[in-house]
Amino acid sequence: MLLASFSLCELLAAPILGKASDLFGRKRLLVASQIGTCASFLLLALAPNLAVVFAARILGGLSAGNISIATAYVSDRTAPHKRRQAIGFVSAAMGVGTMVGPALAGVLAPMGLAVPFGVAAVVSLASILATCLLLPAEGQQPIHKPAPAPFLAQIGGLLALPQVKHLLAALALLFMAFSLFGSQFALVLHARFQWQGRPFGPTEIGFVFVAAGAINILVQVVVMPLLGKALRERTLAMASFSLLAIGFMIIGLVGTVPALAAGIVMAATGIALARPTLVAALSLIVPATSQGAAMGMAQSMAALINIVAPIAGGLLIEGQHFTGWAMALVGLALAGIAVVALSPAGSDSSKRADP
Repeated sequence: MLLASFSLCELLAAPILGKASDLFGRKRLLVASQIGTCASFLLLALAPNLAVVFAARILGGLSAGNISIATAYVSDRTAPHKRRQAIGFVSAAMGVGTMVGPALAGVLAPMGLAVPFGVAAVVSLASILATCLLLPAEGQQPIHKPAPAPFLAQIGGLLALPQVKHLLAALALLFMAFSLFGSQFALVLHARFQWQGRPFGPTEIGFVFVAAGAINILVQVVVMPLLGKALRERTLAMASFSLLAIGFMIIGLVGTVPALAAGIVMAATGIALARPTLVAALSLIVPATSQGAAMGMAQSMAALINIVAPIAGGLLIEGQHFTGWAMALVGLALAGIAVVALSPAGSDSSKRADP
């Protein structure tokens, strides 16, 4: 219920924050959402009871539009042919957090369970200062004037585009696979893998997540620029889902540590390639005046999935259905290949919708 409360609020708030950034400017809304995130971490650090913990996560969910706003900001200021690489750097930044966060939390937790949340609030405050000081003032970078269409009508117009439907379907499958995988991966590692004669514990699991974050950064900084020049979005997306299918199958069906390492490399590489490729393709086919709304819509879809997928995955893992969990992941990846293969042509980085 705690996880679902965050995702439900994110589902409601992300498209509204994204649309507001179309109207009032990215930087202003980005700072506002970061302030809410910082406050939510402070509440968690100081929470005296469970009710305050829920309030903190609800506030965090309502403020969780910063990823979609940041992605829209990057889209505004990037040439179409560089869009995929630029959004890849946003994913690389997330990868740094994925790599450093679990390791830092593991070091801080013995000092007290509230300490990691306090440090998270400090890091969040640093991100607010960085946004205020490093991002250009709104007047220096022109923000697109809002379209006159109402918000819901604008969302309906975006969904009416055939390419948008296929891209959102592919993103939904990716988000579902990632949520089903990430929410249960630590439990699978503990139940099925051993290191030096004992089950994987917090330290080993932390190292696994650090490795996954490092792979994400490597892919975004080194691999993505090279593949971006050689492959079109459709080809790269299909290759990404293929890597996911193979990686998930290895992790779910083979119980040795070397096989686990190979599966993690493939799955992490597939995720790192798929998200920026699909998000960049989405940004290229929606009007410039709807970038924030489109990114918020995608984030809301991810939030909705994050309400359902962890519960479904938990039921499978609680029942010791590890093979069924793995096959569900493989099926989602294969469905992603099919959706991308059947999507209409014309979403290359050289083409985009008229403003």
